[in-house]
Amino acid sequence: MIVFLRVVLIVASCAWLSSCADGVITDPRQIVFPESNVSFGQHVLPLMNVSCNFSGCHGTAPARNIRLSSYTDILSTAGLVLSGRPQQSTLTLVMDGSIPHPPSFQASITSNHIDGMKTWIREGARSN
Repeated sequence: MIVFLRVVLIVASCAWLSSCADGVITDPRQIVFPESNVSFGQHVLPLMNVSCNFSGCHGTAPARNIRLSSYTDILSTAGLVLSGRPQQSTLTLVMDGSIPHPPSFQASITSNHIDGMKTWIREGARSN
């Protein structure tokens, strides 16, 4: 019986530990942009997924027909991202509050996110 309980305890501990390290981002604060070499796959898309890509927002059935769920979606919306020009890109202007947007996402966006998005666009808005 003691051996059985030890095995159950070990299996339960492993399951618990692996669930904590599954890499699923559920909170925008988990995403920290570097000062340079911003990655679309590691920074930009995860931020969009956790902050913007919901039904009725910019995922399925996107608001104003602006979908933010892939690189192609983001770059195909005219004016949203102007490679090399973050100050003229609608995405960063919405993120920093220069262009009005429903406030639901803005509480979760940090200055690091805004600066990181500007850096990604300044660096050429690559699909990396």
